[in-house]
Amino acid sequence: MSATGFFGGVLGTLIWFVYTLPTMPSWGWRIPFIIGAVIGLIGFYIRANIEESPEFIKSQNQLTSNLPLFMVLQYRKRNLLCTIGIGATSLIPFYMASVYMGHLMSSELNIGTSKIMLVNLILNISIMVALPLMGFVADKIGKEKLMATASLASVIVAYPLFLLLVKDLSLSKIIFIQSILIIIIAGFAAPSMALLTNLFSVYERCSGIGLGYALGGALLGWNLLLLS
Repeated sequence: MSATGFFGGVLGTLIWFVYTLPTMPSWGWRIPFIIGAVIGLIGFYIRANIEESPEFIKSQNQLTSNLPLFMVLQYRKRNLLCTIGIGATSLIPFYMASVYMGHLMSSELNIGTSKIMLVNLILNISIMVALPLMGFVADKIGKEKLMATASLASVIVAYPLFLLLVKDLSLSKIIFIQSILIIIIAGFAAPSMALLTNLFSVYERCSGIGLGYALGGALLGWNLLLLS
């Protein structure tokens, strides 16, 4: 799930990079919508024809409510709060590496939009490469330990990295900071979904993880980004 999200970021950034090139025709703004429509149809076809897992089929006999979201809000409040925290911790460093650094490149270094998109494209691809590597590490040392280490690392390096930007802002420093954040992002995000699936029963996972993860990114991720 984490990898698919970053793959979507890669695809979106690539499309935006191409769209911002001076050679793009005036009708080029329609291309992302056409690609999105095609991907939507492919996703619908896959979802309609894929077989459910044996665990999900077994859980259907134990279904006690047709509204699993209400079940989550009523009986899984603590787990939902944990999911919100995990979502925020996963997305805050990513927003800092992509959106905030992109803002600095544009407003302070006067770098063009197409070049900023290219930097963010490389960022997303690097995270996708780092995710399975960190997943391998999580299998060796434990997912909780790796996530705790990544969280602690983000707290330790936050002030020094911002201090580095304040003292000498340059593109090379931004790329250096992004490289450090890639390790932290992948270290926390890679095992996070495996942990989140243990917080909810099979028929509650989609609602619980979807709502909690989105709230964590929206309420904590973007607000902290605006404050920075």
